[in-house]
Amino acid sequence: MPQRSTIVNNNSRTTWALLALCAGLIVTPGRVLSDAPRTHDRASREDRVPPSAEPLTLRRALALAAQHSPVLDAAGARLGQAAARARAARRYPHNPELETEVASRRGDDGSRAVDFEVGVAQRVSLAGQRRRTRRAAEAFADAARGRRDRVTQEVGAAVELAFVDALRARDLLAVADADAALGRALYVATERRLSAGAGTELDLAVAAAEVGRVERALAEAESASIAARATLAERVGMPPAALPEPAGSLADDLASESEDAAVPALEVCLRGAAEHRPDLLAWDAHRRAEAARVAVERAAAVPDLVVGAFAGREEGTDTLVGGRVSIALPLFTRNQGGVAAQRAAAREAAANRDAAALAVAREVVAAHGAYEAATRAARALERRVVASAEQSASLLRKAFEAGRASWVDVLVMRRTLFEARRALIESRAARRRARVRLDLAIGERAFFSHAERSR
Repeated sequence: MPQRSTIVNNNSRTTWALLALCAGLIVTPGRVLSDAPRTHDRASREDRVPPSAEPLTLRRALALAAQHSPVLDAAGARLGQAAARARAARRYPHNPELETEVASRRGDDGSRAVDFEVGVAQRVSLAGQRRRTRRAAEAFADAARGRRDRVTQEVGAAVELAFVDALRARDLLAVADADAALGRALYVATERRLSAGAGTELDLAVAAAEVGRVERALAEAESASIAARATLAERVGMPPAALPEPAGSLADDLASESEDAAVPALEVCLRGAAEHRPDLLAWDAHRRAEAARVAVERAAAVPDLVVGAFAGREEGTDTLVGGRVSIALPLFTRNQGGVAAQRAAAREAAANRDAAALAVAREVVAAHGAYEAATRAARALERRVVASAEQSASLLRKAFEAGRASWVDVLVMRRTLFEARRALIESRAARRRARVRLDLAIGERAFFSHAERSR
């Protein structure tokens, strides 16, 4: 009997340590889970996962994306084309034309004579077509600039979302690893209790089933972490096999805020989007460009004036010097079709801008609601679920010491604690993702620095 008492007391202390570890996972979610027992299976898992480079910060990830993103290259090229057309529109569109005529005459008496004439002509626009064309081209360049800025924001948001997903997968893998280590330790403790006559075969069967479950969950978490890191590598332009390890914590932004930090008011977000969304500004510029082209088409109805001067000589006569003026007579067409078509294009651009404004407002409302809900959920988990899990661990300890809790109770409590930890990670990740999407919907945030955007 004394020997059995010693074994039971040792197992009680082991259970206590395991429960303390469970509580520590909840109370200090950002800690490195180094207290979990390490096994040969853990070491072999590390050998199977491809090695990664030094931890990748979000700032570095954005810098890499700015350097290597083909989407940004394409948007920059489109802006370059529009800017080039705007520069071309500043040049005078008509070059002088040089004309020369040479003729040979043959007289009745068989004599030959050569006549020649040299002239220069210049087309002159009378209705200000050049000024109107330049205005339209510059507006189109502004539209291309706004679209490039919006693509830049979208790429930055995609990188940050991939970074958040990699952080989430990393933290979930750490929890799954600790859960698996704890499950294996509980199985060993249950075996010892059974050998000492203090446990049952049912306890051992439950512990074995738990080991199988946590090992499967660990394998799934490993796979999800590798997939998330590969996606992050793709987003920043690295080889997917590099598997960058994200640096940072999902709790950084939440921990830095005060308890009464408010979510931005919806009205402020809507006003910010209306004033700063680059794609809306691009649609404004596009509308101005199409309206300016209506004036260009109207001016095209006014014919250009062609002025010129010439000098010529007919053999045997004096040199002739004179000038020419010509202008088309707009009797049959005054570009009615071109003006009507461009007016329709201008109406289409205005309608598209109004539709885009409605879509942006919808995006802001949805993103604001998601961020507000995610913030409430994250704060509730931080304040209530974590404290409740810690208190439950303390109550379970007292019950176990008093002999009122079984090993099944311990296993159930352990699962509850780890599920609370996973819920906290998911909640923090959801809040970070919701904030990124809200920033993207508003369009004020520059995901890249000025130096990174200068491509």
